[in-house]
Amino acid sequence: MRRLFAYGTAWVAFALLWAGTALPAFLYDSLWEAWQSPCFRFYSGLCHQIPDRSFWIGPIPLAVCHRCTGVLGGLLMGSLLAPLAEAHQAILRRHGPAWITLALLLMGLDWLWGWWQGGTVPSRLLTGLLLGILSGLYSTLGWVALGGATRNSNPTDEACSWKHVRKR
Repeated sequence: MRRLFAYGTAWVAFALLWAGTALPAFLYDSLWEAWQSPCFRFYSGLCHQIPDRSFWIGPIPLAVCHRCTGVLGGLLMGSLLAPLAEAHQAILRRHGPAWITLALLLMGLDWLWGWWQGGTVPSRLLTGLLLGILSGLYSTLGWVALGGATRNSNPTDEACSWKHVRKR
């Protein structure tokens, strides 16, 4: 039950984070003035928010750029894939740092290419999506592992005991 709760909290957190990017556009007619500033201000620490590099819903840009939209959407997708990937944790642990490094490298190369030649929307979105999926997958699995670590804790268990501490 704790595992399901841990997955659920990760899914809800990433869904809210992703959905918040579009919130100002959906509230445009009624509450635009009240919601625009807090939503855009919240994401301003994460993203440059250049309107030309953002998706638009009607007359309103999303609160994040193409790449950040990919990262936030990928966080949600990765968290949804986590239960399927849980059976392959040995592979994920062994290759995880390399995969995340590769995703960051691809994103960096895309940024350099965009700075030099002018990047494209698909390349920004896909590199952000790749990093987001991997980050969402690993952070959700870590969150579930933290939630499940207390499930069977017993002071007499080897993992929880003080046998490894040297007495003086």
